[in-house]
Amino acid sequence: MRAVPGAEERAAIADLLHSGLWALDTGDLGLYLATFWPEADFSEVGPDGVRRSWTGIDEIRAMSEPRFDGPSRTQHRLSNHLYDARAKAGIPDARGWTVWSYWLTSVRDPETGEVELRMSGHLRDEVEERGGEWRLIGRHLDGWPDDLAHPFAAPAEDLDLDGSTS
Repeated sequence: MRAVPGAEERAAIADLLHSGLWALDTGDLGLYLATFWPEADFSEVGPDGVRRSWTGIDEIRAMSEPRFDGPSRTQHRLSNHLYDARAKAGIPDARGWTVWSYWLTSVRDPETGEVELRMSGHLRDEVEERGGEWRLIGRHLDGWPDDLAHPFAAPAEDLDLDGSTS
């Protein structure tokens, strides 16, 4: 049987992930950055299909700041979480999980008030608890292009921690 976090861990992880989304939607860069450990990695596949990566809180801040410029009418959502126990990177007393999720964003048109689905995809968050505090040690965001096969088409037990299938 697959290992899953207990109820308290699951709630703490959900609080962490939801805080980051709330920060994105309210333009709170400080709260957003506080969801990452200082040495965290962030990567995303852009609209051009190229994966870009940033390592460390300074690089994540530099990449994020322009996205927090101006008012936001965007709402971010995560769903269908799948948990995987993750190996620790030599940090004593650290506990962690990889959390796979679907994500989507919607935006409200300021003139018509209509809401439209803007983007969707899947997310691999690596969360780690240190001294009672949960934060992201890795976030890997992939958009869902029209021609992409379902990323979890392989049985879950065949997935490894970096998202490839065996």
